[in-house]
Amino acid sequence: RPFRLGPMHAVPRKHAAAVGTTRFCSVPAHSGERSPRSDVESLAYVLIYLATGSLPWQQGQQSRPAPADVDTPVRSKRDRAAKLLELKLDNEILQRHTCDGLGGCLALAGALLEMVEVCRRLDMDAAPDYDALCEALQGALAAHSPSGLTTCSGSSGSRGLSCGGSGPWAMA
Repeated sequence: RPFRLGPMHAVPRKHAAAVGTTRFCSVPAHSGERSPRSDVESLAYVLIYLATGSLPWQQGQQSRPAPADVDTPVRSKRDRAAKLLELKLDNEILQRHTCDGLGGCLALAGALLEMVEVCRRLDMDAAPDYDALCEALQGALAAHSPSGLTTCSGSSGSRGLSCGGSGPWAMA
């Protein structure tokens, strides 16, 4: 189903279930939204998963203990999705997991967390600034990459982000 039909945006269905794998779906996708911002937030979760080996709301993590309520038994898929959504809305859980998992590469952790934050701030019909997101990732990779892994077509310059600074992802 398309995001847009002419100038109109596809409207999520009322009481729609999450679209896709709930582990990776964005916060708005839990209510059935399909939009570019939702896709980029999901992409950030996939990248965090690939970089750290898990997500903080994932059951059965091998290397880091999951938040206590992740392993609480749930009765249905809907209950599980609601629990995942609750955990995704807690910025501190994602920040701690990502920064701890990428301890040697805080610039990459910051860039990935910034992807999530930028998408959550966007209106449903707004398109993410793909060039800026790509620059942030490119800068983070340049800071910690031996060579050649920092090209990103359509972008120039680099801007490394870290877990320091202000905003919901600032380290205490």
